[in-house]
Amino acid sequence: MSSSSPSPVSLFQLAHAYTDPPNTFRVWPRGFKGILQSAFSYLIDQHLEATCWLKLPSGQLWQSEANHYLQQTDDSTTAYWFKADIADEASAAEEAGANHLAQTIPLPSDYKMRGEYCFLAIAEGFSLAILARRFRVKPEQDFLAPTADLDQTTVDAEDPVVNLDALKEQNQDQKHYLKVMVSINPDLMRHLLTGIYQLVEVSATAYPNSPLAKALLENWTSHSRVSDQMNFGLLDLLLANRFKLQEDMRQALTGLKRQASEASSLSTQNEELLNTMRLRDDFLNTVGQELRKPLTNIKTALTLLSSSNLKTVQRQRYLDMISTECDRQSVLVNGVLNLLQLEADLGQLPAKPVLLSVNLPGFVSIYQPLAQEKGVTLKYTIAENLPAIACPESWIKQIVTNLIDNSLKFTPTAGQVQVIAQPHGEDTIQITFHDTGVGIPAVDISRIFDCFYRGRQLPEGEVEGAGLGLTVVQQLLTYCGGSITVESQVGTGSVFRVYFPTIQESK
Repeated sequence: MSSSSPSPVSLFQLAHAYTDPPNTFRVWPRGFKGILQSAFSYLIDQHLEATCWLKLPSGQLWQSEANHYLQQTDDSTTAYWFKADIADEASAAEEAGANHLAQTIPLPSDYKMRGEYCFLAIAEGFSLAILARRFRVKPEQDFLAPTADLDQTTVDAEDPVVNLDALKEQNQDQKHYLKVMVSINPDLMRHLLTGIYQLVEVSATAYPNSPLAKALLENWTSHSRVSDQMNFGLLDLLLANRFKLQEDMRQALTGLKRQASEASSLSTQNEELLNTMRLRDDFLNTVGQELRKPLTNIKTALTLLSSSNLKTVQRQRYLDMISTECDRQSVLVNGVLNLLQLEADLGQLPAKPVLLSVNLPGFVSIYQPLAQEKGVTLKYTIAENLPAIACPESWIKQIVTNLIDNSLKFTPTAGQVQVIAQPHGEDTIQITFHDTGVGIPAVDISRIFDCFYRGRQLPEGEVEGAGLGLTVVQQLLTYCGGSITVESQVGTGSVFRVYFPTIQESK
């Protein structure tokens, strides 16, 4: 092998130094393979018989597309495949006979062309050049830098910094990317053929006994003829194929986005369903425990009542226990049924306009007999000209009566319960429930709306509730766009403020 080989040449740098060079763009190796597949598919679809010059990554995977194209054409198609890193004449001869579809042009091992690839196709009225250079991701520098085995003089002087984190998110396993140029310019193709000629010279010098390179040099004109008369019909088809591919990709991406959105929505719905099921399971478990307590006490009292030695006073105490526990269980069952009915009514009850000046007095009067029996003063105040509120009448009744019942229950004899309805801002009505009852400890205020929570000490003679009244109030207010706040002090009383949105009059 001769030591006086011609100076190295880079097709990529030749194109980059051209008067009107094609734009470069970055792709990952898989993307570069897709570009080559598209090019060969176009040649096959248009039945183009071309002279091809190739240098591609090693491996059957990269050769398969070129071989498929060569198999689809007749003998008028010629392919010359540059193979680098050929050590000696024997290896060159072996490489030359390795592919019966393409003629191999060997290049010596000291001729550095690692990481540079090309595909040039020259046909009647059409030419295509695809050039690529490989670059390596260098994590320690946080940018994409040229590979160390490339001639630095052939690389762009300026390479923009690329966000490495974004690259890693998209391609966790990639170590290299490629800069690619694509052109159908006949003048550029002739310019690139000067570089191809130099490559053939390198092979002829390195392997003087190889007949192919010598024959190509002797008949170079017949192998390097590029027509100036471009076939615009072929270019139209190339553009049409490109746009069709782009539209197919857009539709596929749209479909994938839709599937991802549906999958995300389904996942969210599934999570919400699981949460609902967990909440329902917790609720049913708590209901079971609450129902078990009065039943256990009733069963215990009935067992003691069967004793023949039971005194009259004891018998009466156990009967009172049974009566109290039956009342407690009745309250609990009614509270649970109210919650279930509340869920059943959602979306079915029309939110007709409700005037508190018409409805509130009737709701308060329901509890006047109970207040008089306890010796508690119950009164109400309604501001004039209150606008209508947007909430089903039955829900407003349930909210008001639950809060009045709650206030009366925790207010001892000689206490007061006052209900005041008044505007709050421009589009809200506030109903205040103020009592002089036992109050709520500060540690309990954040929990009083929880199901079955009963933190306050009842006045003597009051039957313990189910712990669901305030839960129902809060849920009803949430469903109709309202809210509730609480202020309380032990021994002084409590203030519940309820806020309802008003119905806005159309102008």
